[in-house]
Amino acid sequence: MMNNKLRKVARALAAILVEFIILLAGYIACVYFSYRSAEAHAQTFCDEVPLGSDVSASVARAKAGKLLYQCDEGEGCTFFFPTITMFDVAVCTVATDGKGAVLSTHSEMQYD
Repeated sequence: MMNNKLRKVARALAAILVEFIILLAGYIACVYFSYRSAEAHAQTFCDEVPLGSDVSASVARAKAGKLLYQCDEGEGCTFFFPTITMFDVAVCTVATDGKGAVLSTHSEMQYD
């Protein structure tokens, strides 16, 4: 009788453990996909910015796509591509000269 109850408890605990592992694996997969997606979008955005062009065209694209961005006068702009974790973000950094012409682009993940 007691042995039967222990088996039921052991099966219940094993089922809970399996469910936890499945949920954890699903969460990790979602976070991984979110990071890769944000990184790919940032890379694509940077690749589509022609060198020598005016940065205002990139800002207009960001506004149309409802992206977060920050521009510093004469320094360039940083465009943000969020992930599911809300703290980590992919960025496309566009460096400009004093007149707003694009000098270089660079994309990377920033982890917090």
